[in-house]
Amino acid sequence: MDILLLENYYRQVLREKIQTYINQYEKILNESIQSFKIQKMKRIWGSCNATKRTLLFNLELIKAPSEGIEYVVVHELLHLKTRHHNEYFRDLLSLYLPNWQRAKTSLKETYLERS
Repeated sequence: MDILLLENYYRQVLREKIQTYINQYEKILNESIQSFKIQKMKRIWGSCNATKRTLLFNLELIKAPSEGIEYVVVHELLHLKTRHHNEYFRDLLSLYLPNWQRAKTSLKETYLERS
């Protein structure tokens, strides 16, 4: 199978999963984004531009379990409320995603391609 074709398929599947979580958590968190993108990244699972209200997700998330994808979506959406990984941020994670530590661990077990 053509690599580009497979990559586009992965991107489509991941986009649908991420959109489902965004729809769910925008309501819960009372936050909204302008848009999100998916691209290949080497070092991070996601990022948030709070000023532009845009999110960026790593295509490699397609390899992660659903709880890992959910964690990254919630993590990035919470950056709309606070930019730092401080106690308040962790308290919000615990409130909205009680299993966040297990989900974060599942990501560490997912290979992040660095080539």
